[in-house]
Amino acid sequence: FKPVMDFGPEKYLLIVADRNGRKIFETSNPDQGWDGRNQGGGFVREGVYVYYLQYTDFSGIFKTLTGNITVLYP
Repeated sequence: FKPVMDFGPEKYLLIVADRNGRKIFETSNPDQGWDGRNQGGGFVREGVYVYYLQYTDFSGIFKTLTGNITVLYP
């Protein structure tokens, strides 16, 4: 999971958390995405996870977005 942006944000923070609010992934690099692994390196369980994204857009406005990521395995 990686947000698609058509500009390079100056400030950027992406956090993915489980449904209990425990942080699973964090990055300040807009080129790095979450590959579905927990901090120990194993794949997370199927379920719904929350992302929290903060960034400065191309006009210098600071924005915050949140949403859900659903993980399903074939």
